Amino acid sequence: MANLIETLGTPLLLFVSTFGIVFGLGLQQLNVSGGHRIAAALTSFMIGALNLVLFKLIPQPTSGLELVGYLVGGPVGIVAAMVVHPMLEARLKRQGSGPSPASASAGRRRIAPGE
Repeated sequence: MANLIETLGTPLLLFVSTFGIVFGLGLQQLNVSGGHRIAAALTSFMIGALNLVLFKLIPQPTSGLELVGYLVGGPVGIVAAMVVHPMLEARLKRQGSGPSPASASAGRRRIAPGE
């Protein structure tokens, strides 16, 4: 068991940090698009912290398993952000923390798909 943890340690950390960075970037983009300034700013802390983890891990020689952990974290992270964001947004609106639809869209032009 200890050998398994030792083997998966760095690849798992690479997966978690890449997942978290891309998840944070996805949430941040959705927050910016939705006009949620505070939430967009707060995600920067998560992105920065996980970038530090990634920068500490990557300079060393990487194995195939570590590369897999790094590469798989991104796609899983962005899909997770796309799933989680609407739930977070709905929860914040129920709590009265979200901007009103009029203020959220003030001064922004809707971009049609493919534009």
